[in-house]
Amino acid sequence: MPRLREIGAEVVDPVVTRALRVVVVIAALSGAVIAVADPTAEGDLNADKRALVAQLTAERAITLARERRLADAAQEELYHRLAVKDRALRVAEAKAAGNAAERDQARKARDEIARQRQELVAALEQRDRTLAAEVRAYREEVTKLAASPDPEKQKALQLFADGKRTKALAALDLIADTKRAAHDKAVAIADAAERRPTAWLAVQARDVGDVTLDQLVRRFEQLTQLDPTMTWDWIELAGLYRERGRLADARRATEAAYQGVPTGNERDRSAVLNELGDIALETGDLAGAKARFEEGLAICRTLAHDNPTSAQAQRDVSISLEKLGEVAVQGGDLAGAKARFEECRNIRHKLAHDNPTSAQAQRDIAACLNRLGEVAVQGGDPAGARARFEESLAICRTLAHDNPTSAQAQRDLSVSLEKLGDVAVDGGDFVGAKARFEENLALRHKLAHDNPTSAQAQRDLSLVSAHARLQRHAHVRLQHMGS
Repeated sequence: MPRLREIGAEVVDPVVTRALRVVVVIAALSGAVIAVADPTAEGDLNADKRALVAQLTAERAITLARERRLADAAQEELYHRLAVKDRALRVAEAKAAGNAAERDQARKARDEIARQRQELVAALEQRDRTLAAEVRAYREEVTKLAASPDPEKQKALQLFADGKRTKALAALDLIADTKRAAHDKAVAIADAAERRPTAWLAVQARDVGDVTLDQLVRRFEQLTQLDPTMTWDWIELAGLYRERGRLADARRATEAAYQGVPTGNERDRSAVLNELGDIALETGDLAGAKARFEEGLAICRTLAHDNPTSAQAQRDVSISLEKLGEVAVQGGDLAGAKARFEECRNIRHKLAHDNPTSAQAQRDIAACLNRLGEVAVQGGDPAGARARFEESLAICRTLAHDNPTSAQAQRDLSVSLEKLGDVAVDGGDFVGAKARFEENLALRHKLAHDNPTSAQAQRDLSLVSAHARLQRHAHVRLQHMGS
């Protein structure tokens, strides 16, 4: 067995010297230029990483050379001897963790092994250009892994070098898959952020008839698929589903919104609770609706108390009150409903006073007045009901006049007309009732025509169909005339 010579702190193997001397002579005779790899060629890699790259590159080079019968016995022997020595030095280095001198000596010996491995690789590369190209490409990829700031990649690469290749490959695949998933998710979120303003513009465009309900649904479905973390995207989608008559999808979207509410964002949570309450109300679950709305109201009252100058916080309270008033109406609690609606109206009057140019504030008042009118009708107060409905109608006419292309403004006007028509019938004013109903019918025909996919628009039209209404009015009027 060849004897090792000590040169200072370095260990030089005579086998390397013999192997390389042969290559040098052959190269000199053929005029070739030897390109011995520089131990620092891998850039700013530290000694451990350079040693790892040298180890893996040597392993790849000797494997290729062996397959092509290019490695001689001396090179094979050197490769194995360096591998054994490297393992021993790594153990020694680990044991010398507390002894700086011994650790440094072990590291220097490993650096020398890395250098010898690089010389061995250079010698093998001189024997075959194809092998040299393959090894060079392999070295570049391994160097990228070694240079990665990801410590998990470093661990996996060391596992591979230690012979635990299956485990190492699984770890590297997992790292790659995780990074790809994170990259894809980041791209999707960025895509959603790019598309979100357009989707909300489409909401406005739909109100004037330039976008259909189904087109709007598809936009918000896309947003929630790209970025499922945005609560208000889910809330909007749930509302669109409800309008389309897809209650199961609306419930699913609302539950997704609730799961995604950021911790501490109480306003978003209250908004989702209101949406859940609306779905419960539409499916006849009054107890469930009431529980959701009351939970939402408690949150809104706290936020309004903590932010007394916030118009949005005050409006949120009024919305929850209106919803609880509707539950009370459907449950037969007219006194409770009236109390909720009156508190709602008082808040909205103040908001409208503070924001006299706000169309939303005026619309909110009109909605609350209609609710109070409904309570008056059920409570046997037709005069009070008429007064509330007429006040609401005046507001809605103004808003519809100012926004002639707004489907929402036109629908609000139709609702007020219908309510006044009903009150007129109950009060024996058949001429006035007929005028209200016919104006309402014309509005709803237009809304249904402009929004053919809207379940709400079609339902509104069916409720005020000309045939049923006019037959009812004619019958009532004939009875009146006959009496």
